[in-house]
Parts: sequence; C-alpha cells; structure tokens
Amino acid sequence: MSSAQIAAFLSASGVTPAHLSMGLRLLLSFLACIWGAWVVIGLLRHLRLDADSGDVDELSILSRLLRLSLVVMVLLILAYQP
Repeated sequence: MSSAQIAAFLSASGVTPAHLSMGLRLLLSFLACIWGAWVVIGLLRHLRLDADSGDVDELSILSRLLRLSLVVMVLLILAYQP
C-alpha cells in the first residue's frame, strides 16, 4: 500500500493495516490453540470411556490426532501468510 492509502485506511478505521493484520493473525493462532485443546480433551475423554470397557480403538485415536494436526496446520498457514 502506498503512504496515501495507509493514511486513508488509518483515518477511516482508526488502526494501521499492520496492526489489523497482526490482530487477525493473533486471533487465528488463538483459535488454533482452542481447537487443539478441544480435540485433545475429546480424545482423552474418549480414551477414558474406552478404558472402562477394556477396548481402545487405535484407528479412532489416530484419526482424531490426524484431524487435529490438519486443522491446526491450515489455521496457522492462514494466519501467517504474508
């Protein structure tokens, strides 16, 4: 952006484009952490319920961990694109 565009954006919105971008990246990183915690808590709850019955399904555990890693990776890639 040119300096005139940055000045127009700042006067209209009250924040600089860099601060807006940093805020969005912070929000996406926070959401990635929340999503990761949600999946881990669900996985631990699932393991506890399966441990009571004596049968732990490894495929279910792997699929949940794969889903967690894919979603977190996509959110972080979106957050830190230039």
